[in-house]
Amino acid sequence: MKNRFLCKTCFLVFLWLISTAVIAKKEMEPLFISPAEVKAGKVVAQANCAQCHGVDGSLIKDGQPNLAGQHADYLFSQLVAFQSGHRIASNGEHRMKSLKESALKNVAIYYSMLDLDNPSKKKKARKKNKMSPMEAGKKVAKKCQQCHGKTGNGTFSGMPRLTGKHQRYLVSALKAYKSGTRSDLMMEKAVVDLSENDIENLALYYASQKPISSNTNAIGDESKGREQSSSCGGCHGEVGHSVTVEVPSLAGQDPAYLIKAVNAYKKGLRKHSKMRSAVETLTEKNIANIAAFYAKQTPKIPEIVQPQSVEIIAEKCDRCHGVNGNSRDRVVPSIASQSEAYLVNAMVMYKEGQRGNSMMQLMLKPLRVVDINALATHYASKNRRSVIFVNDRR
Repeated sequence: MKNRFLCKTCFLVFLWLISTAVIAKKEMEPLFISPAEVKAGKVVAQANCAQCHGVDGSLIKDGQPNLAGQHADYLFSQLVAFQSGHRIASNGEHRMKSLKESALKNVAIYYSMLDLDNPSKKKKARKKNKMSPMEAGKKVAKKCQQCHGKTGNGTFSGMPRLTGKHQRYLVSALKAYKSGTRSDLMMEKAVVDLSENDIENLALYYASQKPISSNTNAIGDESKGREQSSSCGGCHGEVGHSVTVEVPSLAGQDPAYLIKAVNAYKKGLRKHSKMRSAVETLTEKNIANIAAFYAKQTPKIPEIVQPQSVEIIAEKCDRCHGVNGNSRDRVVPSIASQSEAYLVNAMVMYKEGQRGNSMMQLMLKPLRVVDINALATHYASKNRRSVIFVNDRR
């Protein structure tokens, strides 16, 4: 009995030793890359890639991605996507089009073996903007005070109240003036020098201020305006509180401004097909009555989407792209030390559906231009770390 127990124990120990050796072999076996593959990849890079990405994988043209230190599997998959037409190169016909699969693999391996010097260190250090988006918006708003007042509630008859409107609507309105799709000489001059960040911050500031109803005497009949505004309620709300963020709330708005705006749509001076068809049959009295009705309604602060810090947003990105943008997944790109301009362009393309990746589109859809710019700056300033993969020969 004792001998049988010893034999069984020895057998179990033997099995444990074998399993431990197998596991250790799997964990320690390196992924082999031959010098010949690296050398061949460099030849391909010099002939086809260096003009934009550089032989060392650092960008030559702004807006192009850095390739040095990027995962070989990811680079290869993207080159195949360019060849097949699933990705379209920004410079038209892609240089990889005529290359064989072996050449694509070699150039991917070559760039993956290079070290990338953080390009942001070569530039002058930028001063960090310590102002919050709200503070930055308040600063920009000082230029608007003469007409719109300190808090956006207007200063005289005919001037629109900016409070009580969702920030997304305010962003679209400011961009419309900047692009010229809304015509107003004074507004066009006021917004011409505003950056994307300025517009986002300004919209956030005004949307967050307490709205005050207009005290301008209306020339229309409020009671008649209630009935005549019934067709407006589907978009602007029954009492002027908009049902969607893209449509302005009209409650408490200056009546003289409303009359002016409706007539602009009616005459085609403001381009909006749905609005023009909605107002084209209204008489001057109808317009005045509707304006009087909405002017008497009580405005309210819309639901504000408070911007998140870049650190909080980056935490979500790090789940796939790795801590500080250093991916540990072969097919997920590292974005640390990547070109800032390239990152902005790539994120905008995902956000607008020009690049197909449902997860990326979902993550980027709620982000503002300000957030995208900050995120690109964040990852461009991080150091790219080398990652060594191992074969799993199960």
